[in-house]
Amino acid sequence: MGINLDQCIFFIKRFFKGWLDSYIHYSYYKGRSNRIAFWSFAIFNAILLSIFHSIDEYFSLVYRFYIKQYYIDFHLLFFIYLLISFFPSICLCIRRLHDLNLSGRWLFLVFIPMPFLYLSFFFRLIFLIAASYPSDETNRFGPKPVDCFTT
Repeated sequence: MGINLDQCIFFIKRFFKGWLDSYIHYSYYKGRSNRIAFWSFAIFNAILLSIFHSIDEYFSLVYRFYIKQYYIDFHLLFFIYLLISFFPSICLCIRRLHDLNLSGRWLFLVFIPMPFLYLSFFFRLIFLIAASYPSDETNRFGPKPVDCFTT
């Protein structure tokens, strides 16, 4: 399993379209999404969140709250975009699990409460590794998305 140059070029050309496709299908969780849609959304969101974090720091849009001897920093633009992208990312992860012929309920292992932080981190790592595997042609959730990102 090596990296093919043609696949890398294909990914770069359709990077933005994969991110936009996740917002177009933001409430559609019954189909399948391929690897390009998942990774373009994840990478583009990481880039946007780091840009918004930097803008918040530069323009002093960080608000500090004091709660029980702890300071909590609230980054305004970062948090707004995080709220906007929350439901599209959940639906995209469920569709990606469907593409791997897994139930979308597996995603809820990521939301394990904070006392079990290491267990939650372990499930997130497993999910990211599983999201990089190729999918089957046809499974119980429908045909494989070939020409588009989501079916």
